[in-house]
Amino acid sequence: MSTLKKLASIAVGYVLSVVAGLAAAAVNELLMPADVAQGSPGMVAFGDMILFALVAGFFSLVPTW
Repeated sequence: MSTLKKLASIAVGYVLSVVAGLAAAAVNELLMPADVAQGSPGMVAFGDMILFALVAGFFSLVPTW
């Protein structure tokens, strides 16, 4: 496998890990009750940020390896 193909596959892996993080945050938003989301939007945003970082970080282990 050429160097360019290796770099491209690594880049695709990182893009997919970011997409997985965004999908996890979106699913979390969809499953959250409306009264919780309206009651403390700052805490919800922080929770979404942490969830995104954890999921994207977990899935980015594969292209890093």
